[in-house]
Amino acid sequence: MKIMFLGTDACLSAAGNDASGILVDRKYLVDTGYYVVDRLLSAGVDPTSVKRLFFTHMHHDHYLGLPQFLFRYLQSGKRLDELNIYGPKADVARVVGLSMKFLQAGDDELFYHGLGYPVINELSPGDSIKTDDMEISACASRHPVEGLCYRFTDRCAGKVLGLTGDTFYDPKIREFLSGCDTLVHEAALADSETDQENPPACLHSDVGISVSCAKETGAKKLFVIHFAKNKAMAVENKAEKLGFRATYPELLREYEI
Repeated sequence: MKIMFLGTDACLSAAGNDASGILVDRKYLVDTGYYVVDRLLSAGVDPTSVKRLFFTHMHHDHYLGLPQFLFRYLQSGKRLDELNIYGPKADVARVVGLSMKFLQAGDDELFYHGLGYPVINELSPGDSIKTDDMEISACASRHPVEGLCYRFTDRCAGKVLGLTGDTFYDPKIREFLSGCDTLVHEAALADSETDQENPPACLHSDVGISVSCAKETGAKKLFVIHFAKNKAMAVENKAEKLGFRATYPELLREYEI
C-alpha cells in the first residue's frame, strides 16, 4: 500500500499547498481540499481514474474541490454513476447535491444530461466497505461536525493505514486504529499544548496528542498534517522530545505503508 499527500496545510493554505487531500494506491481519494484536480494532475494521476472518494467530514477546507472534481468527470464525458462517494451520513448527500446544482448538472438541470449521478454512500461509525484489494472501516471522530476516521487494510499484504481526519483526543479512536502500521494524524494546533480535560472549541489536535496516539496504537510511522509548513521543524522536534519520530510529509511524494 502506498500513500500520497495532495495537501498538508492549515485551513487557509499557502500557495503551492492545499488544506487536505490524501491518495491511497492512486485510486482511493480522501477529501478534496481546494485544488484537488490540479494536485492530482501534478502527480500524474487522471482525476477520472479515481472511482472511490471518501470524506472525513464536511468542513469547507475538505470538500471545496468537489465541484471541480465532478466537473472534470463531466467535461471528460465520463459517467458519474461510476464514482462512489462515501462520507458522514449527516452531510455527504447534501454537499454532493449542492455541488451538482452548482454545476447545473443532472436530469433536471441545464448541462450534462445522461451522464448519471454519483453513487452516494452514507457512512456511520462501525460501517465497513470491501473492495477487491482493500477493506475500509469507519469510526466517529471528535469534531464540531459529524466526522469519520478511516482504517484502510490491504487485504493482500495485511498492511494497515489509519487516518484520523480532523479530531481531538478520543480513546475510542485509538482503540479503532490499534495495530496500524502507519498513522496519519492531524495536528492543526501544531506545537501548542492542549488539556484533554478542557478541549479547545475547535476540537483539533496538537503534536502531543498525535504522538500519544501513535504510541498507543503501535504505529511504526507517524505523519502529522493540517498545519503550515513553517511550523514543521518545531513540530517534528517536539515529537522527538516526546519519544516518537513524526514526519511532515512532502507533497506528491509516494510513501510506502
